[in-house]
Amino acid sequence: AAARFDLDQAPPKVRCSKCDDVLYRQHDGRFLTRDIAHGRETVARAMEKLDEALLEGWRGYARGVRLIVGGVFDRFPDLKIASIESGGGWMSWLAEYNDRTWEKQRYWTNSQLKNPPSYYMDRNVWGSFIQDRNGILNRDRPGGKNIMWSSDYPHSETTWPESIKMMDWQFEGVSEEEMRPIVRDNARRFYGLD
Repeated sequence: AAARFDLDQAPPKVRCSKCDDVLYRQHDGRFLTRDIAHGRETVARAMEKLDEALLEGWRGYARGVRLIVGGVFDRFPDLKIASIESGGGWMSWLAEYNDRTWEKQRYWTNSQLKNPPSYYMDRNVWGSFIQDRNGILNRDRPGGKNIMWSSDYPHSETTWPESIKMMDWQFEGVSEEEMRPIVRDNARRFYGLD
């Protein structure tokens, strides 16, 4: 039988008996310190920290998959999660991969999901990016509908002071109507600001 997500092991904001209007936001890359840039770390330690930062993004994706296949979004359809600054291109890839795997494996695993995983990605999962043209190009694919642009000023990940130039490049060929959800409306929906 498919494993159900154990809410007792979930982050505190997810532990609830009624998850109406509950948001869980995870910021990726939080283990990468700025000491490296100031010469206070060895190259080997710097590479370890980079590995930690990159792997943290994958751990976040895995958490989202566990919530989907564990049936959390069937039990709490209004629960929303966001992986912040993790990019957006992975979302459509993950939705397609998970749909394909679920379709082939759901019978022998006795999956209790009511819908394909991409359904939950489009309804319950958001992701933000600073620089991710691939995510923008896949915005209409299942799983890619809830991407959000961010600037992260004044941190090192930002594209500032070139943010406008970077946005022009990233959104080249994308109409203002198609850009609006990514730079404004999706964040408003996630945070309930409408």
